[in-house]
Amino acid sequence: MSEEIVALQRQVTGLSRLHQLQKKLRESQSVAQIGFLMVNDTQQLVAYRQAVWWQPGKGVSHASGLVDVEKNSPYIRWWNKVCAQLATDQIAPVDKSMLSADLAEQWDEFLPAHAIAIPVLLAGGDDKRGLLVLARDLRWQDHEIGLLAELADIYRFALRGQRRLPRKQISTLRKRFLPAALIAAVVLSFIPIRITVLAPAEVVAKDPLPVRAPYEGVVEELHVRPNQSVKPGDLLMSLDGTDLENRLLIARQALQIANTEFRQVAQQAVFDEKGKLELAIRRGMVEKSVSEVKYLQSLLQRTEVRATVPGIVVLSDATSWIGRPVALGEQVMTLADPALAELRVELPVRDAIPLEIGSDVRFFMNISPDQPLDARLNWLAYKATENDQRQLAYSGRAHFDGEKTLPRIGLRGTARLYGDRAPVIYYLLRRPLAALRQWVGF
Repeated sequence: MSEEIVALQRQVTGLSRLHQLQKKLRESQSVAQIGFLMVNDTQQLVAYRQAVWWQPGKGVSHASGLVDVEKNSPYIRWWNKVCAQLATDQIAPVDKSMLSADLAEQWDEFLPAHAIAIPVLLAGGDDKRGLLVLARDLRWQDHEIGLLAELADIYRFALRGQRRLPRKQISTLRKRFLPAALIAAVVLSFIPIRITVLAPAEVVAKDPLPVRAPYEGVVEELHVRPNQSVKPGDLLMSLDGTDLENRLLIARQALQIANTEFRQVAQQAVFDEKGKLELAIRRGMVEKSVSEVKYLQSLLQRTEVRATVPGIVVLSDATSWIGRPVALGEQVMTLADPALAELRVELPVRDAIPLEIGSDVRFFMNISPDQPLDARLNWLAYKATENDQRQLAYSGRAHFDGEKTLPRIGLRGTARLYGDRAPVIYYLLRRPLAALRQWVGF
């Protein structure tokens, strides 16, 4: 009774494994996946050590335990010759006595003692068969051969499910639908659509107030940070006044000397006519020294640069300015009104299209690309210049259209610029034609 139960359990287990294998075959997406299952998952039903899947004209495409088959390896080359000699339409055990002498000599090197050849009818209708060869140390039993014969039919149907349409059907479909598809493509190519281009964009201040160096000197300290809000009178930056203080000290000493000499000459001028002429010269030297002192004092008062209007500080890198020499009038930062922001667009030369003032612009910010902002083009430069990425581009400005809350100054993204309408064929061939024109020169 126990032996019957054990036999029944084995049958149930075998059927379950067969069902799982069939499910995997149905879910396979390609012939390559089926070949992988044939050499590896057949072991769930019958035991073996090695397996290969061979097809006429293609050779061995799959081998058990290998992800990729190296076609030029001695092992695979030997298998290709063996399968070519074993090609048959009946499942049967094979041994080295069925091979030529040169191939039989290498049997023990590559294979265990017993093998079985399982022909599988390939899809295509030309009666071609592939060969699934299994090898192991034990002889093949009759019930295993019967099971493998059933598996051959299962693999045949799985391969048929992956076959492509016959050439005749493909040719018929081409003759039937190709003219209609060509006509539809021609009609669609002349449908006018709006030409659009993409360009890098950044939110910048509109009419910002530049903060410049009041004189030639060295930046000692920046008292503000980028994007900091300031009000009139707030200290923005300080210039190093050491050189000015030394010059002022020398100028004051020179003024004292000039005053002393002026008083001496004034006393002599009372009794000497020549002293009166010298007095005028000394008076001029005193006035010159006074002017020099006042000028240096005014420069010292300007070492501290303060804000004249409210706004936010637009500054790239504060630390890079510390200790940096600046020329008279050199811009260090700008003050911008957050309520007055606009969009700066850098249209690459290779993407340039005809654009008019007032053309629609849609801005996709990097931080929120799913919430585009609408804008309109104010102007676009006539001449291309080199941008920060060392690319030639046309610089332009656009104002935001009806936005109650403007984006923060400094935000970057991509702008889509809308031009005139043109046929679809022109939109698709615009870049190739532009490249061809550069090569040909017309």
